[in-house]
Amino acid sequence: MKKGFIALAVSCIVLGGCSFGGSVEKKLSDTMTSMSESEKVYRDAQAELTKLEEREQGLFKSTMELTKEEDDKLKGNVEELIASVDNRLKVLDKELDSIRSSKDTAAKLKEVIEKADGKEKEDIKTLHELLSKRYDLHSTFSEDYKSLSAKQKEFYEMLDSENADIDQLKEKVEEINSLNGKVKSAIEDFNQTTKEVNTLKDKLFSSLNSKE
Repeated sequence: MKKGFIALAVSCIVLGGCSFGGSVEKKLSDTMTSMSESEKVYRDAQAELTKLEEREQGLFKSTMELTKEEDDKLKGNVEELIASVDNRLKVLDKELDSIRSSKDTAAKLKEVIEKADGKEKEDIKTLHELLSKRYDLHSTFSEDYKSLSAKQKEFYEMLDSENADIDQLKEKVEEINSLNGKVKSAIEDFNQTTKEVNTLKDKLFSSLNSKE
């Protein structure tokens, strides 16, 4: 019986060293740099979540290979699996705090928009809109990830339950795989939007720098 696991390969905002002289250029550079710094915990959390996911997947696989005579080993593994879910959710909470901090910083782009003009003004507006979309998508897949984790935890508990039958286990696996698909889809949308943010950011810096 297979149960879906996700590998969280989530994109982040990429910033090179940018330093501009004008007020618009400097304000944009400072804001984007602060956003990137705010997301450091998020990036670290992503790496930690990936490790936890991989370890949990290995433990789950070995647990499903246990025989009925290895009941004590099963109980111990189930406890570890449940603890792993709890640990992943704690890491996710740190990630959410980091993203919220980045979102608060992104609000400062409104000040940059007021100072800009022409094509750059429109591009910075678009950048702000893309960032808002990115934060919304992160919220979406985070909620779906929490729901997925809750179902995974229920499944682990069923493995150690004398009352759970094969049909109930299969039904739970289907629920998990369905949620897993939702999370992966949300992550793909998030990554695509992050790519668009980085592309537009590079375009803006190039355009502003050419005016120096």
